[in-house]
Amino acid sequence: RSDAEADALWAKLLGQHPDVMAGATKDVQRADLGEKGIFYRVRAGRFADRANADAFCSALKARGTDCLIVSP
Repeated sequence: RSDAEADALWAKLLGQHPDVMAGATKDVQRADLGEKGIFYRVRAGRFADRANADAFCSALKARGTDCLIVSP
């Protein structure tokens, strides 16, 4: 729910999955969900193509970490 929490999550992912996260860039997006409040989405990117994004997401999912591919 905060920029600081987004940074902490990124650091946690880097610590838990250094091999998968190597080369990924952090992109934090602020999302105003009206009555639900402000949230911060942590996104990893940029990938050369969809196949690379799929491989990245599959590796995280295999380790029990949620992953969703979105277009820029």
